[in-house]
Amino acid sequence: MGFNRRRKRVKMFLILLVIPLSIGIVVLGGYYGYIKRINQIEESYQEVIEELRVQHYMNSRLVFIPKETIAAGTVLQEDLFYQKKIKADINPELFMTQEDFGKINLIELKSQFPVMKNSITDMIVSDDMREEEFNMFMLSTNLKEEHYIDVRINFSNGEDYIILAKKKVRRINLDNNTIWLWLNEEEINRISSGIVDAYLHEGTKLYTVTYVQASIQKAAQITYPSNIAVIEVMKNNPNIIDLAKVELAEDRRLALEERLDQISEVEASSIANSRNRESSTRQQVVQESEEEHVIEQEEPTEPEEKKEEQTVDESEVDNGYFDY
Repeated sequence: MGFNRRRKRVKMFLILLVIPLSIGIVVLGGYYGYIKRINQIEESYQEVIEELRVQHYMNSRLVFIPKETIAAGTVLQEDLFYQKKIKADINPELFMTQEDFGKINLIELKSQFPVMKNSITDMIVSDDMREEEFNMFMLSTNLKEEHYIDVRINFSNGEDYIILAKKKVRRINLDNNTIWLWLNEEEINRISSGIVDAYLHEGTKLYTVTYVQASIQKAAQITYPSNIAVIEVMKNNPNIIDLAKVELAEDRRLALEERLDQISEVEASSIANSRNRESSTRQQVVQESEEEHVIEQEEPTEPEEKKEEQTVDESEVDNGYFDY
């Protein structure tokens, strides 16, 4: 009797012990799962926040904004602008930078709007500046828009002169051997003289050379003496100011003509033929390069079924027709 009573007490004790332990285990398990889930949510939120932070940083642009409206043709100075951080999904290289101070704005710049690079230029656009088209130069086969070039003239006696220095290629069409340059009145007269020289003196060529690092290389010195007729025009042209340079060019021109007269007609003809072959070779290189580019873009792959359909019997070939 006493044994049964003791047994019931032990059993009751065990029940009372197991129930709280079970409840504790369930509670602890649930709490652990809850904490784990919270940590997962926090980690996911942290990833999203980091992505947004990176995106915000990537879209952050430090730009220059005019303090007030700036008229076109103004030399841009730092005191005309203030800096501001903005959010914009635009390539940062398209915005004006400190390197652009001292350049000229091509259009009116409104206040409160960031300045873009395409609205400024590194050259002063004078009243006599014009865009000229040329198709008589021997162009480099790798010449591209935005490159800076010298235009040179090479006479049949080997003398070589610079006509135009560090001119930016505004547009180019290599297939037609055509480029567009911005020139002032003096440069237009000088290149016109060079074109006439190339026409009158057999074996003479006009060609371009490209600057390797235009951003750090200075413009070459002009060495070409214009012909006498052009010099006379330049003397009487109100758009040309520096008459001292014109008079010096006249002396150099006379000396050049004396040296050119010493070349025989046979020598000049031989040199002209060589120049023509060189020009033809360059044009062929340009055309072959364009054809290779077109071929690379095309993918003339045909399904196997079509290839099987295009199999032709010898008898059909003999009859002079194909039946696909």
